[in-house]
Amino acid sequence: MEKKHNYGIDLSRLVFMFMICNLHILKQGGVLSSLSKDSINFFVIWFIEIFSFCAVDGFAFISGYVSTNKPCKYEKLLNIWFEVFFYSFIVSIILMLFGIDGNLSKIDIIKTAFPIIFDNYWYMSAYFLLFLLIPLLNKLLFKISLDNAKKLFITLIVIYPLMYFIFKSFKVVFGLSALLLIVLYCLGVLAKRINLFQNIKSIVLLILMFLLIKYTWYCFIYLKMVSLVNYASPTIILSSIIMVILFSRLKIKNNIISKLSSLALGIYLLQANQVIWNEFITDKFIFIADSNIIVGVLSLILCSFAICSLGLIVDFFRSVIFNKLRIDLLSKRIVSFITK
Repeated sequence: MEKKHNYGIDLSRLVFMFMICNLHILKQGGVLSSLSKDSINFFVIWFIEIFSFCAVDGFAFISGYVSTNKPCKYEKLLNIWFEVFFYSFIVSIILMLFGIDGNLSKIDIIKTAFPIIFDNYWYMSAYFLLFLLIPLLNKLLFKISLDNAKKLFITLIVIYPLMYFIFKSFKVVFGLSALLLIVLYCLGVLAKRINLFQNIKSIVLLILMFLLIKYTWYCFIYLKMVSLVNYASPTIILSSIIMVILFSRLKIKNNIISKLSSLALGIYLLQANQVIWNEFITDKFIFIADSNIIVGVLSLILCSFAICSLGLIVDFFRSVIFNKLRIDLLSKRIVSFITK
């Protein structure tokens, strides 16, 4: 039976990318470090920041939630590499030709040609490792009984945050690691298999998600518990899972959303390009912290929307160029050659 396409998941990818733009603007853009702790801006902006944390976990969770137990197509991984190379190296070279260098050294420029090896995009480097491990993970995740799947899901939810609190040397701090993506992929597959929260109404899940985010925010603001504000936090992980499930329940069918969703990765890759990161993101949004709260929030929304729109436009033209160059065919031939 053919698997029915879930347009709600497509929409979630776009929303998550918008939230990731919020994260980059608020932190790298200098907003969080410029907030006065006694101002209303501090409380509101930090709530938006914590809420947006769910996006990274949610994006990784989706990879498992929509996964099937079919053989991996390694040409897909190679296609992604070409896309990352385009944004890391080609875009950097184009910007430098216009005199925008982002203060990159010669070594930095060389590293842009090897974005996965030198971890220019931490998420993509982590994803590459995850992709190579998926065949092994699927042998376990899709073959165990539903009862054991439930037990494994609960175990991962409990164990991974403990690793953050106890074994920080394993780079679980803030969750920026391949381990994060591996755990979230497993949780995604297991959640789909056990039909997680299937008997709980959407309004109840929505309230639960809000309470989890509010609790995380309260602990940070009033109890000074910074440990919950990270991607390994159980409250953030659970919030992101609930968010994906809520989106998956949306009864929509829109091919435009689906097409835009296929371009969503370009939003992240464009803004995280080292030249753009240094020239146009770093400390360029401090004005939001100094604005009236209403003006500040509206500015944040508009800036994130502008970055998303630009990312979608650039990635559309990137996809057209790749189609003209038959990059997908090149990837298949390379994989075929390596296989032989």
